[in-house]
Amino acid sequence: MGVMKYNFNFGTSNFKKLIENNNSFVDKSLFIKEVINESSDVILIPRPRRFGKSLNFSMLRYFFDIKEESRELFEGLKISKEQECLKHMNNYPVLDITLKDSSGDSWKETQDVLKLKIGKIYERFRESVWECLSENQREFYAEIEGRKADIPYLQESLLSLIEYLNKRYNKKVIVLIDEYDAVITDMYGKEGFEKCINFFKRFYGNALKGNNAVHKALMTGIMRVAKEGIFSGLNNVMVCGVTDREFGS
Repeated sequence: MGVMKYNFNFGTSNFKKLIENNNSFVDKSLFIKEVINESSDVILIPRPRRFGKSLNFSMLRYFFDIKEESRELFEGLKISKEQECLKHMNNYPVLDITLKDSSGDSWKETQDVLKLKIGKIYERFRESVWECLSENQREFYAEIEGRKADIPYLQESLLSLIEYLNKRYNKKVIVLIDEYDAVITDMYGKEGFEKCINFFKRFYGNALKGNNAVHKALMTGIMRVAKEGIFSGLNNVMVCGVTDREFGS
């Protein structure tokens, strides 16, 4: 009797790469259906490390992103049988960011790392949005992209890029923020921790509170943060922990 062989790739969280390389993985594609059917606009899904958070977010990006052609990637998966869900495939601009490895030894160093990280994100979307920007918006964009922005500009950067994508495609944006709390956990106990907390209160609050340009925003990390913390300005966050029924599977 032959032995069934499985081809696992433990070194990637890129959904497309796993599919194209015929790697074995657990089919969690009905997660997409849960996201589509969830009425909350902003969803926080905290999980321990190595729980597959980044891979699931990569799967969401390839499914929803208007710049992708993803039907073949999802052939044979459970979501491919959900005809109502397939109407959403490749139908939204997707802004996906990760804050992994975005901190320094102090708040001053962390600001420089965030300038670099957010600047690279702006570089990635420049070709998509540049032509639809006003002169003032281009000046703002260049400041962020050139790593020259001060803190108030950085705090507005997520909100602004969502608005630019909404303007460019005339569609609401899906926002995916992986490891939303990575900087906060790394900064805990270091110089400038309170300034870090205040920064992210505005960074997330500006972008996600009552923003009509957002279709869905999903955030994942390891911390289940109370709403009186960095989300004190947000009244529309649904938090789904490990023991919650929503998104449990």
